[in-house]
Amino acid sequence: MKEFGELVKIVSTLRSKRGCAWDRAQKLEDLKGYLLEEVYELLDVLKEGRAQKIKEELGDLFLILVFIAQIFDEKKKFNVRDVLKKINTKLVNRHPHVFSSQKLKTKEDILRYWIKK
Repeated sequence: MKEFGELVKIVSTLRSKRGCAWDRAQKLEDLKGYLLEEVYELLDVLKEGRAQKIKEELGDLFLILVFIAQIFDEKKKFNVRDVLKKINTKLVNRHPHVFSSQKLKTKEDILRYWIKK
């Protein structure tokens, strides 16, 4: 998706030498507080059910998650693509009733399978 790639590029630019001093200075420890704050803000607006505010808070949360991945990319540990590959594989593996021929019929069967994996 073009927009997601654009977000990744923006965050990378912000963290670069030609980017923003504040963004470059952020460490993982700093982002922990922002992550919690954004999750709580999202939870609040989900209660209200206002789509525009939910959209805004989801964007803020995406920003923090991409920012964290960018820091790990800079450390040569992993990048956003690696994160997405990992969750895609996990979702397919944990849903054999959707992506293969294995049959899990009830919510309980699916939950047991998920926990077992």
